This record gives sequence, C-alpha cells and structure tokens, in this order.
Amino acid sequence: KYTKGDIIDYYTKISSYILPYIKERPVVLRRFPEGIDKEGFYQKQASDYFPKWLHTKKVKLEQGGFQELVTVEKKEDLIYLANQAMITPHIWLSRIDKLYYHDRIIFDLDPARENDFEIAKLAAYELKKILEDKKLVPFVMTTGSKGLHIVCPIKRKHKFDYIREKLLK
Repeated sequence: KYTKGDIIDYYTKISSYILPYIKERPVVLRRFPEGIDKEGFYQKQASDYFPKWLHTKKVKLEQGGFQELVTVEKKEDLIYLANQAMITPHIWLSRIDKLYYHDRIIFDLDPARENDFEIAKLAAYELKKILEDKKLVPFVMTTGSKGLHIVCPIKRKHKFDYIREKLLK
C-alpha cells in the first residue's frame, strides 16, 4: 500500500539522521521499479541518465575496467534515488577518499527460519562479547529485512583482506 511518494517522504524526513552514516561512501542501490512485491535488482553502476549533479566515484574492478558508483552527499541525492525506486542503499565499508581501507566491519546475522529472530538476538549478544574481547566497540543496527547487523568502527589502517584474515581470528 506504500507509494513511491511515501518512500520519497520517508527519505526526506530521515535524511539528517542517515546522511552521517552514508555520506562520502559509494552505495549500491537496491531498486524496485515494478513495485516492492516484484523482483528488484541491485545496481552498482550509475545510470547514464543520472543527473550530472549526482556525485559518483570511479572504482577499479578486480577483473579489469572501472565502474562509476553513486555517492550520497545531500538530502536531494536521497530524494532523487528514491524517485528512481531505490528502497535500500547498501553502503560501502569505506569512504571515497580511501576506498580500500575500511572504517567499519559488519556482521550480518539473519535467522535461518522466519520465526527465529530470538536466535539472531542471542547470536548478536555472543558476538558482542567476542568483539569486545578484541577491544572493538560493536553496536547493532536492524537490517530492514529480517536480521541484525553488528557494526564495529575501526581505524582505516588495513585493507579488507588483512582485516578478515588477521584481525578477526
């Protein structure tokens, strides 16, 4: 029963809260141009028709070539993207000035079955203890879907592979 106008109004209202978390970060857009009950898609590459004022960041691909990813810098960017049927911006773990040096780690805890949210909560508490033992300061965010994200801010000193292989063991 929600309309695109409702989504635009929502992003307009929350923009001052969400911008500090997504500003200066590339985003992958989760779009639903045929409605939320139809199959959506993830969009990495900025569309050619996106306006020139919408910020992008050129990102080198591992398999060669480049992609222009959207960055959200101001409320008008959120409104424009919502008007493009973007429901969820999936933000990078790094900022555009140091793309390959993350400043946060995210653990995605999704329950295996629909009614197992309590298990996800228990797992989050256990993960919190483990992370705090490693001198990290985790906090929880709901995913907007069915699970939890445990987020840990980190210093931007290492690339992702090092973080995954060395710091988290």
